[in-house]
Amino acid sequence: MEIEDKGGQRLLRRVADPAYAERITEIRNAMREMDRAYAGRLASIRKAAQLTQEDMATRLGKRQSAVSKLERQHDLLLSTLARYIRAAGPEAELVVTVGGHELRYAIDEFVSSGADDPYPAVIGPVHDISGVARRLNLSEKAIEQYVARNELLACRTSEGMQVFPAFQFHDDGQLIPGLGTVLQIMVEGTEDRWQVALWLSTPSEDLRGRRPYEALKAGRVKAVEKLARQTAARWLH
Repeated sequence: MEIEDKGGQRLLRRVADPAYAERITEIRNAMREMDRAYAGRLASIRKAAQLTQEDMATRLGKRQSAVSKLERQHDLLLSTLARYIRAAGPEAELVVTVGGHELRYAIDEFVSSGADDPYPAVIGPVHDISGVARRLNLSEKAIEQYVARNELLACRTSEGMQVFPAFQFHDDGQLIPGLGTVLQIMVEGTEDRWQVALWLSTPSEDLRGRRPYEALKAGRVKAVEKLARQTAARWLH
């Protein structure tokens, strides 16, 4: 028994209709124009800050080609857009008009939450590379070198952004003691930086209920190092 595909036939007739095909072309062209307009707005933000795509790539911890692609997209997540604007300048803010009233939000309110990435509720707020550079009074290139030496923890988001968990800093902006040694131990057990961030943020009975980063802040560096070695060895098996 054969079933007549009436839906397929209707689709073929519509595609063959010159007026329908023309309408589809108009919609596609309009979407391309919207994409170009959106990209132009992103690029104008960067240019207003007197930054090149290479500058933005450094601030975002990405390659120049990734920034170029980002500026061509029209369907960015708000968190991605916020990070882009934040990287362009620390004074940037988001203004939303509702019923004739303006609501202003600090861009950091949208950057600090990694809702689209692993373990955000446990790990807490994060900083971008430009924010970390200001905290430590170092260049972004120096920050990248810290990360390469496993002296600073940086995680890649699902969108390719490089973010730095805020728990690894004291309130005065300085790195917590012993962090570099612990990170160097942990990477022997895993290359997943999110896994390391989760471990640092999870309370441990071996540390009297404290999280490893809390124990480091309290000066219990040796105890955390010992636990890190045990954990890294367990991850290898």
